[in-house]
Amino acid sequence: MLAALYITTGLWASYTADLMLVARKLVAARPGPRLGWWFWPLVAAFLGLLGFWHGCHVLLMPAHLYAINAIGLRALVFIITIGAGHVLAKELAKRSVKAEEGAAARAPRRLRKISLKKAGKVALAIVLVLVILEAPVGLPLLGRWVKFNRATHLLGVLKVMGPGDITLFPEIDPEQLRVTTSRIALSIAEMKKTSAASLVTSVHLGFYEGELCWIATVSEPPAFGRFLLGASNRLKEIIVVPITDATGERASVVPLRAGYGEGLWFDKDIRVHAQDLFPTRTFSRAYLTWSPEFNKLVYITTSYYEDPLGPLKDPMVHVWDPQTGALLASYRPEEAPDWVIQRWDERWLELAGSAFGEFRWTAENDLNFWNGLPYYSDRSAEPAEPEGLRYQLWPNGELVGVYLFQNKRNPSLLELVIIARRDGVYLYSLDHLALISPSEAKAVAKAGLPALPSGRYSTPLALLYRIGQELYYHIPIFIYSGGHYTPAYFALVRATDRRCIRTSCAEEGGLREAVLAAYAQVKRVVVERIELRGTLVGKHEYVEGGNTRIWLEIRLENGTVVHALAKVELLEPEDVYLLLTKEPGDPIAVVVDARMVVLDVLE
Repeated sequence: MLAALYITTGLWASYTADLMLVARKLVAARPGPRLGWWFWPLVAAFLGLLGFWHGCHVLLMPAHLYAINAIGLRALVFIITIGAGHVLAKELAKRSVKAEEGAAARAPRRLRKISLKKAGKVALAIVLVLVILEAPVGLPLLGRWVKFNRATHLLGVLKVMGPGDITLFPEIDPEQLRVTTSRIALSIAEMKKTSAASLVTSVHLGFYEGELCWIATVSEPPAFGRFLLGASNRLKEIIVVPITDATGERASVVPLRAGYGEGLWFDKDIRVHAQDLFPTRTFSRAYLTWSPEFNKLVYITTSYYEDPLGPLKDPMVHVWDPQTGALLASYRPEEAPDWVIQRWDERWLELAGSAFGEFRWTAENDLNFWNGLPYYSDRSAEPAEPEGLRYQLWPNGELVGVYLFQNKRNPSLLELVIIARRDGVYLYSLDHLALISPSEAKAVAKAGLPALPSGRYSTPLALLYRIGQELYYHIPIFIYSGGHYTPAYFALVRATDRRCIRTSCAEEGGLREAVLAAYAQVKRVVVERIELRGTLVGKHEYVEGGNTRIWLEIRLENGTVVHALAKVELLEPEDVYLLLTKEPGDPIAVVVDARMVVLDVLE
């Protein structure tokens, strides 16, 4: 809301009037030299500059919250300033009436007593304020109430809430796996922009030429090297980076002359422009994507209404023309067309989700206002990654927001997931599956890597997908140095038991090749998994090409006899030991592929 800039500047400058009133009281209490006429304009100018700086940071605050904060804080500052001035003037007046020499001699001792007494009162007041702010009553209790209202409101928004299983997470073609984040795309955009002076103003996911990409917006070269003013306050081009490209070899520069964009200054920021039309809504993000309906790149903003008492209501999607700033369409999130790939506001999900996790009391998702005071429930949760929500490509080209939560008391355990899909928001409890959290999976992926002479290993991404009947975290590992990310390894970490398969980009010829090599190691080529359960009636061991083979003859529960081949090099050591100790007549259960090759030993 652009008006917030001018109002904030004026409120700060108006503090000059408070100071003038105090100065007048002090002069009246004890006549003396007055400040020159030139002093107050300088104070007003200085405060106005502070207000302008402050106003630039509240441009995205919705009007009703801005009004509550501005009026409350300005009134508080006025009361404190005038009150302090009144006390000080009263003290000066007492000192000025002491005309007698004897009284004047005793004044320093008396003033010291008065000063000590007043200092004690001030210290006591400060202690009381700190107690109110820090204790689990007072303002924190009000803050908890606001968060609890958000968590409770989320329950009414969810389309489905219940226990989940591994089938929630689909399989993905490894060729389509996302291996980049906005920070990686930003580092690529900084290298690819046509003018070194131009600023990369935003990086978001969007569709371009039928492919999911990171779209980075680039400004005109700024005035004086850093100020987006006048003709500089426009978009010049976009950098398009496919989500599968971690090095920028497929990145392209596309000219885009536009007057509005996220990250531009003042009302040229599309979010500020949107809030000028909808002043009570919170616009947290804006991204470019290709619209087949309008046959051009358009801006999508997601927004919501923030109730001062907590609930985050009425999420909406708006479509804007980046050239003119015109509003092209408005939708409810579940009613938006398919080309609107991110329809649920990211901050709306993160605020409501984190509040829900904080007050979660049971595995059945009951909420308790007093959770954490003084003890946390075993089922309380917190976002599993600092970045929070992750976007994953699911079947049929749907971009899904996946928000993973880890247990608050045991961060290694995955507790629940919030999934934002086209038709609604879903919440599933996962604690009964005993899955590890993304942070734990990242630690496993980096364990044992060789030391680096410079830079550090970075794992900015851990996406959860199913491979066959197992859940794996997909974790690209980069070397971060000097603001750049270099692909180094790719790891698949099984979410049930920390099994890690890690491949080297250097050895495989690139990150994409490392992904395919890791998939091959977890038998991604298997298109069918069959469970055989029955009695072992025969076993024969032999060596082929230096590798041990175990030929199994199994009588199934229905009486059918089948044969399966166990290749020792493909199995875990404990599975091999289990097979070697089996004798005819023992019960056995194995998982095989369509060629009857053993993949796993269950019993």
